[in-house]
Parts: sequence; C-alpha cells; structure tokens
Amino acid sequence: MAAFYHRNGVAEYLTEVDIEDLPGGGIDMFPRLGETNFLSFRLGLSLGLSNPAP
Repeated sequence: MAAFYHRNGVAEYLTEVDIEDLPGGGIDMFPRLGETNFLSFRLGLSLGLSNPAP
C-alpha cells in the first residue's frame, strides 16, 4: 500500500451554480479560486499463474 500527496497548487474552476443565464441569452460566470491538492492511496495485488505442462 502506498499514499501520495499531490501538490497541484491553486486553480480557478466553475461549478454549476457559478454559471448564470442572462435574460438576453448570454451567460455570466463567477469562477472560484481554490487549492487543488489531494491525497491518493494505491493498493496492489499480485497473482502468480502457473502454466500446466503439455
């Protein structure tokens, strides 16, 4: 098992509520700014398969 911390820094992003439809048919966007760092885990399994003799 292994754990990895990914340091991605700061990013701008949009969620569904950050996009607003305007009456004239256009859109208005309100981007958010936030940290994009995250922690991931990896778990592995190894299997040995035998090859039967002919």
